[in-house]
Amino acid sequence: MSEVTSSVTLPSTLQELDQIIQKYLSSDLRGEELLSLWQVIRDASLNQKFSEPENDKVIVEHSY
Repeated sequence: MSEVTSSVTLPSTLQELDQIIQKYLSSDLRGEELLSLWQVIRDASLNQKFSEPENDKVIVEHSY
């Protein structure tokens, strides 16, 4: 399978990701362009960092 190159860079913020998603939803792309944009959205979504909750007062033994 040939590698698809993208003119869209991987977003570093949720706002940038949201803008790319809006472009994806509102555009009439086909073929490699569509796949490329989808891959950027997928990769950015998978690379999101979720912060651990701070001051979680549930004792581990009581968390179930």
